[in-house]
Amino acid sequence: MKKIIIFFIFICAFHCPILAQIIQVQVLSEKNQPLPYSQVYQKKSGLSVLTDVNGMADISQFDKNESLEIRQLGYNKKKISFTELAALNFKVVLILADQMMNELVVSGNRWEQQSKEIPAKIESIKAAEINFQNPQTAADLLQLANHVYIQKSQMGGGSPMIRGFATNRLLLVVDGVRMNNAIFRSGNIQNVISIDAQNIEETEVLFGPGSVLYGSDAIGGVMDFHTLSPHFNEEFKVEGLVNTRFSSANQEKSGHADVQLSWKKWASISSFSYSNYSDLKMGKNGPQEYLRDSFQTTLNGIDTTLINPEPELQKRTAYSQFNMMQKIAYQPNKSNTIQYAFHYGKSSDIPRYDRLTEKSNDQYKNAEWYYGPQIWQMQQLKWTLTDTTQLYDHLKLNLSYQYFEESRNDRRYQSNILRNRTERVNAYTATIDFDKKLSKKTDLFYGAEYWLNKVNSKGIEKNINNENSSPIQSRYPNNSIMDSYGLYTLLKWKISPKLITNTALRFSHFRIDAPLNSDFFNFPIERAELSKGALNGSIGAVYLPLPTVKLYSNLSTGFRAPNIDDVGKVFDSEPGIVIVPNADLAPEYAYSADLGTTFSIQNQLKFDVSIFYTYLNNALARRDFHLNGEDSIMYDGTLSKVEAIQNIGFAEVYGVQVSAVWNLNPFKISGAYNWQQGIETDDNELTNVPLRHVPPSYGNAHVTYSNNGFKFDLYTLFNGEISFAQLAPSERNKAYIYATDDRGNPYSPSWITLNLKSEYRWKNGLSAQFGVENITNKLYRPYSSGISAVGRNFIIGMNWSF
Repeated sequence: MKKIIIFFIFICAFHCPILAQIIQVQVLSEKNQPLPYSQVYQKKSGLSVLTDVNGMADISQFDKNESLEIRQLGYNKKKISFTELAALNFKVVLILADQMMNELVVSGNRWEQQSKEIPAKIESIKAAEINFQNPQTAADLLQLANHVYIQKSQMGGGSPMIRGFATNRLLLVVDGVRMNNAIFRSGNIQNVISIDAQNIEETEVLFGPGSVLYGSDAIGGVMDFHTLSPHFNEEFKVEGLVNTRFSSANQEKSGHADVQLSWKKWASISSFSYSNYSDLKMGKNGPQEYLRDSFQTTLNGIDTTLINPEPELQKRTAYSQFNMMQKIAYQPNKSNTIQYAFHYGKSSDIPRYDRLTEKSNDQYKNAEWYYGPQIWQMQQLKWTLTDTTQLYDHLKLNLSYQYFEESRNDRRYQSNILRNRTERVNAYTATIDFDKKLSKKTDLFYGAEYWLNKVNSKGIEKNINNENSSPIQSRYPNNSIMDSYGLYTLLKWKISPKLITNTALRFSHFRIDAPLNSDFFNFPIERAELSKGALNGSIGAVYLPLPTVKLYSNLSTGFRAPNIDDVGKVFDSEPGIVIVPNADLAPEYAYSADLGTTFSIQNQLKFDVSIFYTYLNNALARRDFHLNGEDSIMYDGTLSKVEAIQNIGFAEVYGVQVSAVWNLNPFKISGAYNWQQGIETDDNELTNVPLRHVPPSYGNAHVTYSNNGFKFDLYTLFNGEISFAQLAPSERNKAYIYATDDRGNPYSPSWITLNLKSEYRWKNGLSAQFGVENITNKLYRPYSSGISAVGRNFIIGMNWSF
């Protein structure tokens, strides 16, 4: 018996330590990057350990009844119990010591720099906030930024407005590649929804002109999307995420999965997303003009108007979307990384809701009006090199190819002719960026860019009864080309630890060659050709009187080169008006001034205030025009007034952006407010009119609670009124999308919503989300939108990370 007991003790002595549970904690940054050499410490027990290169530390021997302290230079100290650690799946995220001052951003100068050294307003939307808010589309994601306004003409849309500018005066960037192409129009666009919101690791919004670094179009701002990237690991590792979401207001059914494989020198990430949306239900309490009392449909081959039994249900808004992404990275050594990426996004047909609600003499004008499948594909090869030479310390080469396809399809009510206009754009881009530390106080950034767009455009009309088809005028000149090259340089000089200046200069040249088709219209020229250069620059300063205070000012210029949409488009922008080509155009220039401050008090109370003014010279806008001496022509069977894009004069926009955060752990109170005004002046008419893309005052207020794996956010969104007198002339002509004031004129009413989002995370990587949007069931439309916003909407989501 004694021998058996001794043998049992012998076995336990050798095997029990092996069988004991090993507990590891991982310390991460807010960008979900491992933080090596972080100290994990217990004061009473005296135990201490450092994290490895993957941010991992073994805490098996630590006292489970005593809290841990986790420290890392430059980050806030974190005190956490074992219970809280378990709820977080033993992953701890450290916050920068002063998040608003030390945040790392890329959009400021194309290289990662501390935001406190950049004399511009930049706002980041982090992965943690994106995952918590769980937006349906990338357009909805942008609304998480405090100072971006989103307009929608249909559910499958989303056109950002920043500082009074929109569409082709804002630049979309995905992983360093410009998404804007030669047919980005001045009307509202929805290209941003091609980007998968589930793939976004972080989004940065640069406010004000970014043309020095990014070239044409970056007048009002730059929206820089950073998608999920593979990371390397000393040993083979598999990680991933699976999530699903359901929303009641549009019966949304969405699913997403991504898998990451990591080795020492190779890494890969694969991602797939699919979303299906039924017709969107609006709220009940608001302007009755927004209700969908009836809708058109085709029964037995005959267009018919039916009564809508649910007037809040916005019939014919449903659509679906699929996205995928694949990235493969190779790192032969720590200073050399090569990455290939493939992105693909495709929607179903997307009904244009505002055109489907338009009536004439109480009868619908259109039986059908929809965008065909919107396709976006991008292939990218990126090479990053760290090697101290006389010319650079870091080099980044970015080569990409993008394919865009979109179409517009419309058929008049009780007509058998369906018109289809399809556009395809092949876009090639090459950029190379360098940075070089010239001295302890001076950094030089410089680079070059070239891009080429080839546009194919076709127009066909088809008889839906006999399937006979014939060509019609295409929207754009077929086989047209636009290209551009640019050279830029930026010098950052730290005059002292408290004073930093940034000076930048860029030269760009662009060219357009668009052959015009005179089969349908007798154009006075055979080709629309342009070849012009643009020079712009900026100078800014940052003053840091205290570690927690930043004062900055910036003077900058931006420009937008006329593109093929401006020069060669033929299209009815609105009923009874047709846009025709005009090659006599020059770039529009923006002159902007920014003044702002960011400061914090004891790392708890943080303020951000920015005042801006922008003067847009040679502004491009639609104005009355003559084609062969005629002010009106027949277009698609309708006598239409002729207009063209012209350099009309100038525009002015000015305003203030304010945001604040008050950390009262575990509570956080935050809010933002935006006010802006804008006018457009015509040199010929000498008249001032409201600028189209200046939204009303708007903002938000949040109360957030976060503790022990549980988080909730009770928040409100609010929007001021735009009266009839404040509406731009082009908006007054679209009375069918607006409410009606006491005098019978269209206007955009003010509104406010109450919303709730919540989440609970278990220690096994599983989390559940629940939310209610528009709790009061408010019936409203954001300014200039042709579709009403979501009514009371219940959201349920499940996530599993492994």
